[in-house]
Order: sequence, then structure tokens, then C-alpha cells
Amino acid sequence: MKNSLLSRIGRKGWLLCVAMCTMLSISQQASAQKVSLRLQNATVQSAILALRQQGYSISVKADDVNMEAPVSINVADEEVQSVVEKIFAGQNVQCTVNGNIILVTKSAKHARSLSTRTIKIRGHVKDASGAPLVGVTVWVDGTTTGTTTDLDGAYSVEARAGDTLVFSYLGYSEHKEAVGSRAVIDVALTETATSMDEVVVVGYGTQSRRTLTTAISKSDGSALFDAPVSSIGEALKGKVPGLRVASNNTVSGETPRFLIRGGSSVNLSNDPIVIVDGVTRSMTDLNTNDIESIEVLKDAASAGIYGARASNGVILVTTKKGSANKAPEIVFDAQLGWSSPARKWNLMNSREFINFVRPAVAEGPNATAILTGANAAGTGNTLPTSTYTTRYLDYGQRVPDGYEWMYDPLDKNKVIIFTSHNYQDDWFSNAFWHKEYIGVNGGTEKMRYAASVSYLGDDGVVAMSSYNIFTMHGNTSFNITKNLVASTTFDLSRSKKHPLITNYFNSIGRGLMMAPTHRDYDENGNWITGGTNKNQQMASFYEAFYDREMATMRMTGNFNLKWTITKGLTAELSWQLLCTRCGRRYAELYLDDPFYDRNPYTDDARFVYGIPQLRPHLQRPASYQHHGRLRLYDATLLVFDGRLDRFGIGQSTCHIVGYGVYGG
Repeated sequence: MKNSLLSRIGRKGWLLCVAMCTMLSISQQASAQKVSLRLQNATVQSAILALRQQGYSISVKADDVNMEAPVSINVADEEVQSVVEKIFAGQNVQCTVNGNIILVTKSAKHARSLSTRTIKIRGHVKDASGAPLVGVTVWVDGTTTGTTTDLDGAYSVEARAGDTLVFSYLGYSEHKEAVGSRAVIDVALTETATSMDEVVVVGYGTQSRRTLTTAISKSDGSALFDAPVSSIGEALKGKVPGLRVASNNTVSGETPRFLIRGGSSVNLSNDPIVIVDGVTRSMTDLNTNDIESIEVLKDAASAGIYGARASNGVILVTTKKGSANKAPEIVFDAQLGWSSPARKWNLMNSREFINFVRPAVAEGPNATAILTGANAAGTGNTLPTSTYTTRYLDYGQRVPDGYEWMYDPLDKNKVIIFTSHNYQDDWFSNAFWHKEYIGVNGGTEKMRYAASVSYLGDDGVVAMSSYNIFTMHGNTSFNITKNLVASTTFDLSRSKKHPLITNYFNSIGRGLMMAPTHRDYDENGNWITGGTNKNQQMASFYEAFYDREMATMRMTGNFNLKWTITKGLTAELSWQLLCTRCGRRYAELYLDDPFYDRNPYTDDARFVYGIPQLRPHLQRPASYQHHGRLRLYDATLLVFDGRLDRFGIGQSTCHIVGYGVYGG
């Protein structure tokens, strides 16, 4: 009995010992797995397949690594961790081995660097059959950076690793692609059938796209909402097929030009008609968050509604309306931005200027007169009223405050003193940009309402180009009876900008050519003009003496009565009002010189024997116009604003148009 018990214990102990040894062997094998691999001129993808054939499971994201990267490896009984790191060497990834599972992820440090680095993305866009698509709009989501595909369906755009590319084409579903680490992104778009039930505005009402036979493109307000732009024109870039938004001037507040089908005239205007809620007007002063939809009528069928003036196309803007049976919804949007010049010229400072100019002048005619004269690189600027600051330092004299010194490149025994000023920084600087919007909408069964207030301010990158605009929008509708609906819409805006003089070269161009040794004031504190060229002035000079502030106040409103007579037949009575008042302070300093006599009623500044004077620009009042029962009134009003150095010009226009009855 005892022997039998001992024998049982012995057998169990032996089995337990064998099990423990086996587990220890497996544990040691798992902690130090080894693999043999021999690949020559292969790829990362081939190496991954070879490891999988040996029983390993590899998890890797194709966007994180280059699967076609070359790999050459020859190892025998080497640890898996070391082999995997050799396969993915240079890929900026982190490899983790856990048993027979290998996890490859993007390193955190590299992911952070990719999120801020801009890369150039190339690719092709095709349809489901593989044919290239021409004119596909490709843009970086959430920005205004974008492009279109060429005749081969190819595109090229700059983006960051964390960005998303959006591909949009009329008749095809919108497609989005995350950039990641890819430099080539090819896309195949699929046709959409859901757009056939889309409702579009056609000028005299609404119509389903399924029954539409004319060329109309539509952009929903959701595509424009929260756009970081100053105007609707900027937000529309790349959003509507067939609509080209051209910016002749990128100064804030400038209205872009719209071209449909490239225009139809060589000598006359190619601008399309813009109609906002039934009123022909500009949409510059509208906020993007107030837009419900924008339809672009692109073919000759629009002339059947608007006549010959629609030959350049029609842009129909519909603002947001309230929603029935909806509690008040408040929307707040605030944006802050910082603008800076995209590129600046690498101009010489005064030291480089003197080292370059004086030796060059010495090789030319009249060298002595120029080198010793009172000019930008000459040493004759010894008077307190001298325009430039270059002159020799007398023996025993200390260098004045704010001056620099250097040895004369033509005579090392003499010292030249000078000041240095970068006039480019006066004309172009960083600017603060902000936009605030608050809106409310809602309604009941019989009433709907929507209202908003917004403000935009832009300091302007260019000197004297600040712009701000305040807008108010409201819309209400009432069900008077079951078949009679009354609605009102109003918009109020006030914008203010400070445009430069008409000739940009005379101001910015000549201002940038100012020598760095020039100074703004003489030693007596008086202004100094731009040397021998009276059109060449500093930015600070224009800011002090040129006042071209333009304030525009615009008010639009309409009242509509819509009577549904029977199904398919409606009558609509519409009364619309458009009032615009443009106020302008337009005064300039002019300089009258006995040797420089010009017309004082120009954009040029001058002195009258050194005494600044001002001349206002006056405009002749317009005449009254009568058209039947409608009276169009245009008047120009000269207003003195109470300051001795300013005059104001105000212009008011008010248009009241009639009614129309439509049947459908």
C-alpha cells in the first residue's frame, strides 16, 4: 500500500517536472525568437510576405510606410526584433514584437513633424471606366488652397500630412482622401444619381434637377459656412463648376470678378448678373454664414427670364430662412487670423548699398561729382535738411545716435556714417484678422424667422489697406391664410476701407525703390520728400497726408405676398427697396514747387514753398431721372465734417422697383 502510494507520488512529481521544463523552454523561446531570412533586391512588401510564411502575423498601415522601398537582408538565426527593424529601417516607424505578432506603427516624433510639413501631392482623377476627368476641383479641406485637373486628369497641390483632399466634379459624388505620408494620390470618382432629386432655383421659381434641361450649377450654403474668408467671392473659389472667380486685387475688401464660361465679350463687361433674394445687387456685403444656396445659370436659357443682360450668366443667391415648428437655435462663430506677406524681396541694407554703389559709380562718368554730392551714396549730405544720411565722419567726432559707420570702400582711411532703413517693412507687415457672427432662427406652425449680426475687421497686409464691415440680416414669413403667405427680408451693411492712390506704382513701386540711406525727417523734425522724384514718398507720408477713406452703407429690403390660387398656379406680388450711400473723405496734401508745377487736382503730393496745403476732390451732382411712375434719384452731397484739413463727399442712391405676377 505504502509502495503503491509512493509510486503514484513519484509518477505525478515526474509529470509535474516535465511540464515545468516544457513551459520554461517555451517561455525562453518566446522571449528570444529567432528567424532566418535571405532577400536580395526585394521590397518591404516581399519581406512582410516572407515573415508571414514563417508563421508571423504583421500589422502595418500602408499609409505609414513605403511598401515599395528596397530591402536586401541576409540573416540566420537572428532575433525577430532585429530583423524587423532592418526591414523597416529609415521608415520612421516603431516595431513591437509580441510572440508571433509584429506591430508596426508611425513613431510619435515623426507624426508630429509630418503634421506641420508641407508636401507636394500629385495624382490623376479618373471615372469608373478609367477615363481621365478634366476640370475636377481638388482642394485642401477647410482651406482655400486648391486646383483643377488638366486634360490628362492630372493635378498637383501642396498639403500637410494631416490634411484631407476633397475631389468635386459635377455629376459625380464628392470624394475625400487623407494625405498621410503619400506623395501620389490617384482617385476614381463615381457618378451620382441622388442629385437628380435636388431642387434648384431657376429665376422664376424652383425646379427639380430631374426635369431641368438648362445648365445650372448649385452650391449649398453648408459648403460656405464657417469659411475663413473676407467675402463670398473668396469662398466660392473652386466650389462651382464653370464659375471662375478672378481676383484682380487681393487687398481686403476688393470685390473679385466672376466669369461664367470665360466671358462673351472682348470690349464690354463680362460680369454676370447677381440677384440676392430677388434684388439685383452686389453680394460683397453678405456674410457666408447667411447663405442658403447659390445657383449659377450658365446658358442662353437665362435670357428668357432676364433678357439680353443675362448673356454673361446669372448668379442667384438665396439667404437662409427660418424653420417651422422649431425652437430658437442660436449660432455663434468667431474666427481669429494672422496675415503676412507670402514673400518679400531680399533688399540691400545701407552697408551693402554703399559697398555696391560707390565702387560702381567710381567706374562711370562724373564719378567725383556724384561720390561727393548730396545723394543716396554720396558724402555731401552735410546739411541739417539733407535728404540722405551718408557723409564722412570728421576727425575726433563721435558717431551720432542711430547711425552706423564703415570704412569708405574707395578710401580705407576715411569713415562713412549713415542710417539704414528697410522701407519694404513699412509697406508690407503682418496684419490681424478677425470675424464674429451670431445668428438665431426658428419658427412656429404659422411663422418662421431668421436673423444675424456679424462683424469683420482686417488690418491689411499693405499699408493703408485696412477694411471692416458690419452686417445685419433678417427674414420672416407669416401664413396669413392657408393659401396666402407674406414674407419680408432685409439686409443692412456698413463697410469702410482705405484704398491707395490710383497709380499703385507711384505709391508702392516707387516707395520700395527708396534708398536705405534715406530718412523720413530732417534734423529739425520736418518731412523729407523722396529726393529728386516728388512721386517717391514713404508709406508714413501717405498715411499722414492722404485720406481716401470710403464708407459704404447699403440697405436692401423686400416684401412678398404669395397666393396659391390652385395646385400649379400661384401669383406673387413683390416690392423691393435698395438704398446705397457712399461716403468718402477725399483730401490730399499737394506740394507746389516752382520747378515742379503740375495740376493740383491729381493724386500727386506737392509743397507750396514748403507749406503743406490741402485740396478736396469735388464731384458734380448728378441729374434727376424719371421713368414713368418710378423715380430714380442719384445725388452727390458735399459735406464739411468739421475739421480744417478734411472734406467729405457723400453719395446717396435709392431705387424702388415694382411688382410682378407669375404663373406656374
